[in-house]
Amino acid sequence: LLILPAGTANLLSKRISGDVDMESILTLSVDYQPRTIPVGYIGDNIFTIAAALGITPAFAKARERLRDPDRKGRLIATLRYLLVGFRNITQSYLGFRLDRADRLRRARAAYVSVGHMADAHAQTDDVSFDSMLEIYGARLSSVVDFSLLLAHSALGDIRDYKRSWRSTARQITVYSKRRIPIIVDGEPGYVSGPLDLKIVDDALCILAPKP
Repeated sequence: LLILPAGTANLLSKRISGDVDMESILTLSVDYQPRTIPVGYIGDNIFTIAAALGITPAFAKARERLRDPDRKGRLIATLRYLLVGFRNITQSYLGFRLDRADRLRRARAAYVSVGHMADAHAQTDDVSFDSMLEIYGARLSSVVDFSLLLAHSALGDIRDYKRSWRSTARQITVYSKRRIPIIVDGEPGYVSGPLDLKIVDDALCILAPKP
């Protein structure tokens, strides 16, 4: 596959080709060479960049509903998704088991990326694709916590957020007594737990610039 920047954030394209426009990539691709990269699985869904679990998918659904050109019932549906997101803050935590460890780690919002794709927002010169899942978990207990998390994310210093944790694993199992809101490479939905996430090595063959 030749990955082109035709989406919103274009993180995968930026990680492969840098901050280059589509026409330039098409021109330069005659000198590209094949390479394999890992992908992540969340249940039966594949993701090449990241999957979000917990609170944020409900807010993503609200954002999508606001963009819906069909105005009929749009504001009511948006409000419903917002209420779901805020209600999830007060409900039970999700439990995360990393690489079959005995201890469960808790979070109400989590972001799981393939390798270091979470850092692609801030850097475009790193073309590595580590065969691991990197997970950020946030232990939120109030709307204030969620607001602070959003602020840290916007400023690019989520690692300094005191109610969060970060780790890596090749396999993650997520436990929940309720359906889990998820976003898979930007597409929101719901799944039932327990939910397995894993990394698959050399799963996708792409064309990339010569090293």
